[in-house]
Amino acid sequence: MTSSGVLPRDVHLELPAPRTAWADIRSDSSCKVRCRAICADTATGGSEKLITADQMSLIDHAITANQAFVKTYNPALVKSPAPKLAIVTCMEPQLTNLNLALGLEAEDADVIRNAGNIINEDSIRSLVVSTQVLGTKEIMIIGHTECGMTTFHDDDLIEKLQDNTGTTPIAPSRFYAFSNVEANTRLQVQKVKTHPWISHSVTVRGFVYDVHTGEIHEVMQPDIPAPTSGTMTHDEEMSGS
Repeated sequence: MTSSGVLPRDVHLELPAPRTAWADIRSDSSCKVRCRAICADTATGGSEKLITADQMSLIDHAITANQAFVKTYNPALVKSPAPKLAIVTCMEPQLTNLNLALGLEAEDADVIRNAGNIINEDSIRSLVVSTQVLGTKEIMIIGHTECGMTTFHDDDLIEKLQDNTGTTPIAPSRFYAFSNVEANTRLQVQKVKTHPWISHSVTVRGFVYDVHTGEIHEVMQPDIPAPTSGTMTHDEEMSGS
């Protein structure tokens, strides 16, 4: 382990199982016998060193777990993707296995994620490819309760970043923070529905995922004016003002 917390390249990590949960490893006081680093450095005479889980970064753990995963990987079981559904959702970790909550196989849906499930230039780019090139016929936009994007305002965060760094970069020009998850979801649905490159034949529906119950409920779509390209705040867009 270097002073920067990065494992040197000549250190090999061994974990007992390919799917050992990181939280389980970190909470296990005896895990140092599981995370064994064999160092080939001549200075140590090739001796073995024990590295506890607290000394491993999550990236180091991911690399090691992948080495174990590929030993049992069977490419013959992998189905060719044939997505008929596109999902735009938040980067919230609890939504990582959203396909399981929706009864979908991995190959069933294109999943597009960002902070706040925002429809912006990048996510609409992915939706256009998904619908026009890959053939998806339906779009789900899924927000979630207790979203971190409701905990700040764009102007406050930008001012803080400018004060802390002394710089004012041209991007990102906004973060799309919002105060109401349902209203934000409605707005994102409206953005997709009014985009000229998303066919009117594509079904677009919005939902909110409850992080406490795992249940989704549909957000009904009222008549909302199409978003403008002006300088309105995200909350002003959602209120239609």
